[in-house]
Order: sequence, then structure tokens, then C-alpha cells
Amino acid sequence: MHYYSKHFFSLSSTERLLRLDREERRKEYRRQDYVSLDKIPTWRDENSINDNEEEDAQVTSGGGLSNKVSLYKGDITLLEVDAIVNAANSSLLGGGGVDGCIHKAAGSCLFDECHSLNGCETGKAKITCGYDLPARYVIHTVGPVARGHVGPSETSDLTACYQNSLRLILLLLTLFSVCVSGFPNEPAADIALNTVKTWIEQNPDKITRVIFCVFLETDFNIYKKKMAVVFQGKFMVIYDVYALCLSLSKSFTFKWKLVLFIEYHLNRNAQSLSCKKPSIFPAQNSRGLSACELAP
Repeated sequence: MHYYSKHFFSLSSTERLLRLDREERRKEYRRQDYVSLDKIPTWRDENSINDNEEEDAQVTSGGGLSNKVSLYKGDITLLEVDAIVNAANSSLLGGGGVDGCIHKAAGSCLFDECHSLNGCETGKAKITCGYDLPARYVIHTVGPVARGHVGPSETSDLTACYQNSLRLILLLLTLFSVCVSGFPNEPAADIALNTVKTWIEQNPDKITRVIFCVFLETDFNIYKKKMAVVFQGKFMVIYDVYALCLSLSKSFTFKWKLVLFIEYHLNRNAQSLSCKKPSIFPAQNSRGLSACELAP
């Protein structure tokens, strides 16, 4: 009888909280140093530069993709979003690391609701209320135990974690990278970024933002490096080739022609993507010829 009354209290709390608007919920946050979405720049904003005329220029070629993702280093329990994703164990009853921090910050009602879910299988995901968290929901997903070895089974299970988490909520989603239980950080980041990118491409109108939230500087650097490739594409490749050629060539004439050639293709890419190119090259050379006139 005690269990049923406790369970009823949990459901009542859930229904009441989910009926509250954001301003009303803020009064009940356990901590008031929450981080709202407007304080987290998109990957596109994070990688924009200003030219001499103080106009914003887009560096990424991901277009809408780069505007739907962010990289954030900090405490996931402070994010004021629709949902955070918890790297849970199969019992869903809390554990160490981030899992334990989320349960502690959300309060005892989260434990009560998780108890009623009867656990979760590897690769699956279940959703609960966020209770005392700024996040409205918590999505609990159980990642594979890789123990340093990443095979097809582990890759498939971790991919399923992200896919099933993304399916549970279609408005705004914050993802926490599942890098626990011995799963190596580099392949975990690859799986997270590529799975999310594919999902956004297939569902461009169903999500506002995906935030890759990390806590350690090591993970932040890994994600920053990999996001530059996954969400920047053509321009990143062009810059890398440009830098390599300049470093290898001793010919000033070749270097100048290469600058003009790259500018010409940056202009073409920017026009096709309806975005502005980075203003890193002069508009004309010493003879007054533009890149388009000299480029092959």
C-alpha cells in the first residue's frame, strides 16, 4: 500500500509540473543559476567572423545543420531545455558520475518514477519528468559497456541510444554524450555527431537545437575538432588543402594564384548556399583582376 501511495504522489507531481509554464517552473527550480538556451550559441554563431565592414560572415557550410547544433562545456543539470539525456544504467535507479548527479539534482520524485519503469535494455530509451531540474524531461538511455573495445555490436547499441532518444522528443533536445562504461571518447563522439547529423537531415523541421554537453576539457576538444569536420564540410576541406599547398610551395606566383582560385570557389559555394564567404582574401590583386577572371 505504501508503494502505491508513493507512486500516486509521483504521478501527481509529474502532471502538476508539466502543466506549469516556464516562468512558473522557474520558481520551483532547486538552483537559480540555470543556463537558458539563449545563452548557448549555435555552432554557426560560434564560428562566425566579422569582416572589415563589420558584417557577419558564415564559416560553416552546414547551413541549417550548423544552426541546429551547439557545443557546451558545463553542468548538464543546469540546462533549461525541453529534455536532457541521461547515460543511465539498466536499472534506471541512479548510479555514479553524471547519472548520479542528475538523480540528485532532480530530487526523489525522479527515483520514484524511474522505479515504475522496470528498467531499460541496452540501446533503448525511456522518458521521465525532470522534476527539480530546469529541464522539463529526462530521457534515460542505456549505453553499451565497451571496456575499451569498440566492435560492431557496441557501435550499433550506442547508435541506437541516440536514435531512440531523438525519437522520444521532437521539439528541443539536449544530448549528453554517452562516454561511460569504458566506451572510448573518440569513437563515441563520432557515433554521436554522425547519428545526430543524419537524424536532423531526415527531420529538419522537428527539432530546434541539439546541444552536445560535455564536462571535461578533453571531451570538449574532441567534440570541437570533430564538429568542425561534421558540420563544416566543404569550407573546412578547402581551408585544409589551401593551408597545405601554401606550406609546401616556395613559389610566390603559385601561392597568389592559389589564393585567387580558392576565393573563386568560396564565392561559388557561398552563392549556392545563400551565405556569405569568410572575408580572408583580397578582392583584387595588384593588377586589378578579380578571382573569377584568373581562376581556371
